[in-house]
Parts: sequence; structure tokens; C-alpha cells
Amino acid sequence: VDTLGVFNQVFSIYLLVSQLSVGGIQFSVLKHCSYYQNDIKSCSVITTSAAVPTFFLSTCIALLLAACANSIGYLLNSPEVAQGIMWAAPGLVMFSMNKLLLMYFNGRRMMGHFAFFQASRYVILFASITILILMGCQSSKLALSLTISETFVLLSLLLAIITRNYIVLSEFNWVSFVQWIRQHISFGMRGVTSGILIECNTKVDLLMVGYFLSDKAVGIYSFAATIAIGYGQLTTILKQNIDPVLGGYFVSGEKNKIEHFAKKIRLFTYPVMFIIGSCLIAIYPFILSIIEVSEKLTGSWQILSILVGGLFLVSGYRGFIGVISQGGRPGIFSLLMLSTVITNFLMNGFLIPLLGVTGAAIATAFVYIFEIIALRYVTQSLFNIRL
Repeated sequence: VDTLGVFNQVFSIYLLVSQLSVGGIQFSVLKHCSYYQNDIKSCSVITTSAAVPTFFLSTCIALLLAACANSIGYLLNSPEVAQGIMWAAPGLVMFSMNKLLLMYFNGRRMMGHFAFFQASRYVILFASITILILMGCQSSKLALSLTISETFVLLSLLLAIITRNYIVLSEFNWVSFVQWIRQHISFGMRGVTSGILIECNTKVDLLMVGYFLSDKAVGIYSFAATIAIGYGQLTTILKQNIDPVLGGYFVSGEKNKIEHFAKKIRLFTYPVMFIIGSCLIAIYPFILSIIEVSEKLTGSWQILSILVGGLFLVSGYRGFIGVISQGGRPGIFSLLMLSTVITNFLMNGFLIPLLGVTGAAIATAFVYIFEIIALRYVTQSLFNIRL
């Protein structure tokens, strides 16, 4: 349980910092590729121009994270976390480049390719962790799996792009290239905060459990929370398919169709999420008994139930979380996410000292609901769209 707690704290910090290392430029690639999704030459220039500032930024952030590793470990009272950060830091450069290339596929609605490479990241991560454990590596070194998995995914993406000519630069134009770099930086500066805050919103609970409680408490909480996040990823998959559709509606001036589209999505999302969520809660104790960790993870079923319940209540709307950014208002979206994260910190800071890990679950479920209420209000105010 302690080892799980160390790894998940490193993983949480890694994911938070990764949003800073890509600089919000991935949102620019997604938005503009969705606007030009049928024009491979434009999408090629959009993506390659984004790679230049992203590479330099991610390299600087990776070096900075490595330099701050000991300070972070001291703050979380865990030397193992500091060592794990050192192993994971190089992966930030590859992660950032992968993010851009995945957004290229996402924006062009090449969802088969997007799904394959997105899934391969976690398959390789799982395999890497397994091999490192079998090699008898210490807990902090398991974070090396993050660097290994991103390296393999980047090599696979580049191989696919080169061999299949997904990116074409036959009519390369330096003027257009430089203009796109400037546009990416501008969009990224307005949208980077939202990327960091979105990721932060999913990790505030775990990091604050680590701050207030022990590595063991983090292990107990994160085991259930990771499964709940997996359940929530179903709506993230939905979002990834919805984002380019929203971009198409905005560029064609048919944003009024988004309301009808949202209603159609909710009609099947809630029944499906209810069935899956109910089954997950029901079989969770059985899973714990099979892997013989029931006693070590006492209380985690309650955590899972609360988190899954909160995610179910908002599942019909979470797929549309990108509507503000796709509508060209990344700065407003960043402010929305900032308000959500502040609420998250306040709720967790209040409830964890009172109720422990259960308090973290209640606070997080509440924030899920708050986020969607705020999203609906802002979307109607900006675009006169009722989700």
C-alpha cells in the first residue's frame, strides 16, 4: 500500500507538471485541426509549428522539475517521492510531443488512430511497471515506467506518421510556419492554465490526502480513486469524440445545433453510466477479496461508491467540458477551472482533517457537480447555448 501511495503521488505531480510542459499548445492544435480537419496540408503545418515551442518549453520544465524534486519530497514528507520524480522527469518531453500528435489525430477525427496510440500509452505503462517489479526495483524507481512508456509511444507515433504520410510538408512556407508558432503561443498562454487546472482538479484530493495523512492513506484512497477515475474516463473518451464536432459547429456558424446534440448525448450516456457504475460498485468487494487486499484497503469501497456516484450525476455533461475552448475562449475556460480548483482545495482542506479519506471523496464528488453547474452557466452566458 505504501508503494502504491508513493507511485500515485509521483504520477499525480507528473501529470500536473505535464500540462505546464505542453503549455496549452495542445488545445490550439486540437481547435485549429478540427477547423481544418479535411485539409491535411493545413493540419500538417499547424502540428509541426506547434512542436517547436513545445519541445523547448517541455525540456525546460523537465529540468526544473528534476531540480525541485527534493523540495517536493520534503513537502510531502516522502524521500521516495523525490527519487521517483527524478526518474519520471525526462518523460515530460516525450509526453508533450505525444500530446500534440494525438491532438492532430483527434482534431482530424481520426479516432481509430487516436484510440490506438492513447491506449498503447497505458498498455506499455502497465508492462513497464510489471517488468520493473519483477526485476526487484525499489518503489521510487517504478516511476521510470512513465518515461519508458512515453518514449515508446513517441517512437510509434513518429513511425506511423513517416510511413503513412499523415503529415505532409510538400509546400512548406516559412512565413506561414512562423505565423502559426505565434498563434500557438498566444492561444497556449491563454489556455495553459485550464490544462493545468483540469489535471489539478483530478489530483487535488490525492495530493491533499498525502499532505494531511500518510503514504499508506494515499495508497488506500488512490486504489479506489484510480478505479473511479477509470470510470470517469468513459466521459473523457466521449469528450475526445465530441470536441472536433463542436469545432465543426463553431466554424460553420451552426452553434445552435449544439443544444440538440447535447440532449442526444445525455439520452444514452446516463443509462450506460448507471449500469456500468452500479456493476463496478457491486463487484469491487469481490475484486478485493480475489487479490487478497480487503483488510489492507478497509474503507476503500465507501470511497469508490461516493466518487462513482458523483461522476454518474454529471456524466451527461462532462463530454462537453471543451465547448468553451473550442468556441475560441480559452481564457474564460481557464477562469472557470480556477474557480473549480479553488473550491476543490477548500472542500478537501475542510473535510480531510474531519473525515479522513472519506472526506476527500465527499469533497471531490461535490466539486464534480459544482464544475458542471458553472460550465452550464458560462456556456449560456458566452454563446447562448443551453447544455
